[in-house]
Amino acid sequence: LQANPKNANQFFFGSERDGWHHLYLVNLDRAKFAEKQANAEPKQITSGNWEIDWAEWTADGRQIIYSSTQETYTGREFFTGEI
Repeated sequence: LQANPKNANQFFFGSERDGWHHLYLVNLDRAKFAEKQANAEPKQITSGNWEIDWAEWTADGRQIIYSSTQETYTGREFFTGEI
């Protein structure tokens, strides 16, 4: 779980809910929180038959850098995902 360095209402987390370890983005909605309703819906931002090993926000909070098995199962490469 990691909060966006430029937006405290946005964070990402890793989960295996689709069978592979991928990233999900959440944007908190303060209005719904005040109404005591569910205030966030996770959005899957990576997918496929590969897994994320490591991820972190860029300093400007506009991208997530991650290491994954996206290209090969025997190695790890870095990728960026625009948010």
